[in-house]
Amino acid sequence: MPLLALAAVLLFSAAAGAKAAGDAPERSAGADASSTARAADDQAVKAFRNAAEALYKAVGEGDRLAAARSLQEAELRLRKLPMTAIATAEGIQALADSVAKMKRAMAAVSQDAKRIQTSAAELRLAADALAEPRKPLWLQYRPVLREDVSVLERELGASPGRVTKEAQAAWNGLADHYRLIRTAVALQREPYVVERGDAVIRYADRLLRSETPDPKLLGELIPPLREAMEGLFPPEGERPATVPAVVPPPWGFSATLGSIIVAILTWAGWRRFRFDRSHPNYGSDRERKDAADRWFKSLLRLPGSLRRARHARR
Repeated sequence: MPLLALAAVLLFSAAAGAKAAGDAPERSAGADASSTARAADDQAVKAFRNAAEALYKAVGEGDRLAAARSLQEAELRLRKLPMTAIATAEGIQALADSVAKMKRAMAAVSQDAKRIQTSAAELRLAADALAEPRKPLWLQYRPVLREDVSVLERELGASPGRVTKEAQAAWNGLADHYRLIRTAVALQREPYVVERGDAVIRYADRLLRSETPDPKLLGELIPPLREAMEGLFPPEGERPATVPAVVPPPWGFSATLGSIIVAILTWAGWRRFRFDRSHPNYGSDRERKDAADRWFKSLLRLPGSLRRARHARR
């Protein structure tokens, strides 16, 4: 009986080792393919960022021909972006809307230079957020928006219940800066962050452009506006959250688990062997054969039991 149990254990261990050895080349090939795919994705993101940078530069220099070519290249590179680089559907839509907005600004019969420049800057910040997710340029707008909110608060406080030209100018600056980074924020932050910012911006815009704004509502505007603008950015000292890659467990984990199972089965077989020795019918060939057969057949049924357990967990 001990020899049969030992043979069964060795057979099981050899099969497990052969399976692990056979899977090793497949794992290596899969890792190589995954690495190649990641490199291709990174290259596509960098190509899009380069096109957006070229567009921003051409617009700044007033070179319309170069700007048109760069916009065409940016649109082409947008279509080749890996969707895995963008965490949410809202981010994908925001990026596509930015490119469409730039195309409309460039195609307008009477071109608005400020609108074109703002659209180019918005697209550049979005492309940078994809290429540099851990240190994007849009994070530099935190102190800018803080200052915008403080200036608006000061101007509204100088003339309670009224919206002066100075307050309106402060508001226009804040709204422009928000729209400038909105797409980049949508690419890296949760959708509710942008939705809250949009809602507060729309409410404030209606209130401040009203001919007869409610003095009470004007007095209560700054706290939610400051909270929404501050909420666009991750807590200070933290980087923007990125979607972690899903990494499968190493093959060593499976090998360790297999070793534990083999050890448990060996211990259980030894306990059963000791029980059979103390049984009154011990010594009978039939009894020894039945005990050995039961032990060996339990080993043969193990893979099926494990598969059924795994399906049950699913």
